[in-house]
Amino acid sequence: MASFNLTPYDPSTFILMGIPGLEAAHVWISIPFAVFYIIGLLLENLMLLYVVSKEQTLQKPMYLLLCMLALTEIATSTSVVPKALCIFWFNLKTITVGGCLTQTFFLPMVTIMRSTILVTMAFDRYLAICNPLRYAIILTKGRVAMLGLLGLIKSILFSLPLPLLLTRLPFCANRIIPHTHCEPIAVAKLSCGDITVNSIYGLVILFLVTGLDLTLIALSYGLIIKAVLGISSNKAYHKALNTCTAHICVILTIYTPSLFYHLTLRFVKDIPPHVHIIFADLNLLIPTMLNPIIYGVKTKELHEKLGKYTCRCACVNKVLYQFDEQKLQFEEKNNPSSHEQPHYNLVETPAIASTEKQLQKGCPISNSRAAIMQPIHLAWLAPSEDFSGLDYDLYILLPSGTFSISEPNRHLNHLMEVFNLTSSDPSTFILIGIPGLEPTHVWISIPFATFYIIGLVGNSMVLFVVGKEKTLHKPMYLLLCMLALIEIGTSTAIMPKTLCIFWFNWKGITVGGCLTQMFFLHAGCMMHSSVLVTMAFDRYVAICNPLRYATILTNSRIAKLGLVGLLRAVLFILPLPLLLSRQPFCAKRIIPHTYCDHIAVAKMSCGDITVTRTYGLVTAFVVMGLDLTLIALSYGLIIRDVLRISSKKAHQKALNTCTAHLCVMLMSYPAGLFSTMIHRIGEGIAPHIHIILANLYPLIPPMLNPIVYGVKNKELRDKVGKYTCRMCSHWDTDFKSV
Repeated sequence: MASFNLTPYDPSTFILMGIPGLEAAHVWISIPFAVFYIIGLLLENLMLLYVVSKEQTLQKPMYLLLCMLALTEIATSTSVVPKALCIFWFNLKTITVGGCLTQTFFLPMVTIMRSTILVTMAFDRYLAICNPLRYAIILTKGRVAMLGLLGLIKSILFSLPLPLLLTRLPFCANRIIPHTHCEPIAVAKLSCGDITVNSIYGLVILFLVTGLDLTLIALSYGLIIKAVLGISSNKAYHKALNTCTAHICVILTIYTPSLFYHLTLRFVKDIPPHVHIIFADLNLLIPTMLNPIIYGVKTKELHEKLGKYTCRCACVNKVLYQFDEQKLQFEEKNNPSSHEQPHYNLVETPAIASTEKQLQKGCPISNSRAAIMQPIHLAWLAPSEDFSGLDYDLYILLPSGTFSISEPNRHLNHLMEVFNLTSSDPSTFILIGIPGLEPTHVWISIPFATFYIIGLVGNSMVLFVVGKEKTLHKPMYLLLCMLALIEIGTSTAIMPKTLCIFWFNWKGITVGGCLTQMFFLHAGCMMHSSVLVTMAFDRYVAICNPLRYATILTNSRIAKLGLVGLLRAVLFILPLPLLLSRQPFCAKRIIPHTYCDHIAVAKMSCGDITVTRTYGLVTAFVVMGLDLTLIALSYGLIIRDVLRISSKKAHQKALNTCTAHLCVMLMSYPAGLFSTMIHRIGEGIAPHIHIILANLYPLIPPMLNPIVYGVKNKELRDKVGKYTCRMCSHWDTDFKSV
């Protein structure tokens, strides 16, 4: 116990056990916790604070309140998550009494402060809608700061008695807290004395503060609805209500889980402890991650500014990289044996004097990069909309002279080459991402990257465990490995390029790369369908003919069926890129997508695409139709045999073996069919809806399928748990030796 710093008799420490009952899975649970924390803290709330502080146009009451909310979100998650991750990763479970009491103070304090800010935001919406002419007079920056200060004082006054009451309690020898953080009621339960006062005070605060704040919010929205119903214009009616959408969403994400957690903790005894604790941690993490996204999506002015800064950084880094290469080539050509700096012809512009200062304002760069590009002067000038929607002009002074991005007629071709957007280059296509949502590409990339990483980790874990365990070398698990390999391949064919578009604005793709991506994507989808058919046959043999199961479905037969599925996919899909490679493409090679989908690339052609379009549609319907027919036949025979079983227990057991396969099919086929049809006949649906759904299809099944099979299959779940425990034990041993 001493080695792991878990001495329960030390009177100055408590022991935080993490999530009781799930100690073996602590490392895996830490992955989403760390991802949510990093996304919420670094990528969203800090970005929000940075943009609002930089933009004078955003320094209004609503955005100042949003900054206050971001600060409370950062404080809430930071007071809990670092310690929880130390428990999960390093088994550092001890916390001093002082540290524990500090945590019991900060958590309720920032929660009350957050509730106060939501009330103030509701009042802000009330004034903006019901009294817009006096809005700027009533809600000044000074008054907003004063309201924030009053909220802070209120939260301190209500929260301070919680740790003070705990310090007066005598604690037993058992100081083990079954939690990831020091929650006041969890700490109070360790006391040997009477905790009635603590419990009553905590409950009174919960109902008094939350009840009063919710009453004020309801009053504000009651007055808003009353005023809105008096508006005769339908357009103004919708506009007025739309300004409240983000605030209502944030209220629901904060109050609903918080009230559920606190009430179940005190009044519901049947819920397992680990469910309580996971819900408590998610209650602190999810709002922190979602709230900036909600406001970023719903507030046009804010998401335009976020998009501006994101785009500016991506564009500058791309330009700097290209011109670094040009500078090095120039130096090698002109000074092959000298270390002297080459002569640069500079053209005087008003911006040169403050070039570096203005560049730092536009996009921070590293010292090494600044040193490399010293002879290259860049400056941000007056706002302009002349080039591709960029909201600034960029003057670049090179050894050969000067060119301006705002001169499209003279330098457009050179600029397009720099940004890899050369529309006249016959060997490239341009993938523009999600049309209409370009400013929010960075935000959209967050769930995409999260789903992709979770899918990779889950499927890789399945492959590792089945590969290591001889007892899992059975047909069902070999098919599951095939499914995992296909899902890794399908998502990897798309996601890296998509994330490059979202993060670095790298939109160019060669024709060969585009056709290769199309082939692997569609071949992977067809192989996925083949494996699902084989799995349906596997379930049929296991239930309807169990005595001959080992004879009919041997490992070699499974391998042959997998090879047949691969050959079928190659033979059916190979004509798609071959037919497109013979098509003449127009000068406009911009594909409104994140990857090279067959029909999206075909629409770039100036020729007749009837043959390729018809072949794609027929292939989709023939393959999916045949596969779904075979699956339906298998399940029809299964249901017929199951209905003949007299034992109800055997009846349920037989059907239960098919649950995981049915769930996987329901996640794969409807999404695949919808994505295929929507590109051909869904003309009335907005393009960004097309693209988002098309991207979710190769992301969601790879993420959920390992979870579905891991939960429903006891043998696989036990083996995964075994390797997880072994990994945790290995890390514990390493930590002990250190």
